[in-house]
Amino acid sequence: MRAKGDVIQWARETEGVGVHDAIQALDSRQPLTNAWAGHTPTDSRAASRSLTVDHPDPDRTPTSRVLEALQVAWEHYTTPDLHAAAVAYLARRSIDVEVLEAHTLRTETGHTPSQAEGLVTALQAEGFNNNELVDAGLAHRNTNHGTISDFYRQRILIPIRDDQQHVIGIIGRNISDQQRWAKYKNPPRTAVYDKSINLYQPLPASTHPRGQVIVVEGTLDAMAIAVAAIRAGQASRFCPVTQSGRELSMLQFDQVIGGSSQMRVWVASAGDPRVEVEVFR
Repeated sequence: MRAKGDVIQWARETEGVGVHDAIQALDSRQPLTNAWAGHTPTDSRAASRSLTVDHPDPDRTPTSRVLEALQVAWEHYTTPDLHAAAVAYLARRSIDVEVLEAHTLRTETGHTPSQAEGLVTALQAEGFNNNELVDAGLAHRNTNHGTISDFYRQRILIPIRDDQQHVIGIIGRNISDQQRWAKYKNPPRTAVYDKSINLYQPLPASTHPRGQVIVVEGTLDAMAIAVAAIRAGQASRFCPVTQSGRELSMLQFDQVIGGSSQMRVWVASAGDPRVEVEVFR
């Protein structure tokens, strides 16, 4: 068939699906069902089912096993070569992540391997099965073909941690020239991660009498502010955060003000660069 438009439009037309499912199908690198058959399906619902990607089941894999898979994955994503590649990319963006790492005493960035199944293969060798990899938000599985591949591809990676400093999710920032891929790929909902609860927060909640929370849209923006605060000797005063959803929930709001009786919260976005909220309890 002949088609006009970009590759996403081509996938939508040949597979009979919406934009989201078309991007997921292309990103999974699995064969498209109808693209090479020379026809557009008449039953778009059947085509959509053929492209369904398995989602994490919060009740299928024990929480302890999900956390273990995420920790082992983070160790693979931060091997010396992959960590160095991420550090170099951030340096080109004028973010010296090693300043942050020296302050937190942990790795704060990683990188995807070059192979499309690089992480899946490594974790399968460590004894993790496909259900566990899907439930940890680390792998895509096409339910039609049963094939499995890495959830993150061609991205630098930033960990989201809980109060115990466990890695509970990973944010991937697109570094390829594929503009069809979203700039940020957030973790899916799992047994340990929920976008309405968890935040990327590179520095602890402020305990400073004049502490300030800075809510930004981009993960790298939050990281850059953290690095600047550390360099200025103000790491205990400023707490940059970013949420994966469009809004900051009340649970997240309470989390970032850290129980303070008075806290200034700055909300910065592309459309409205600075909004101040002063919180009293």
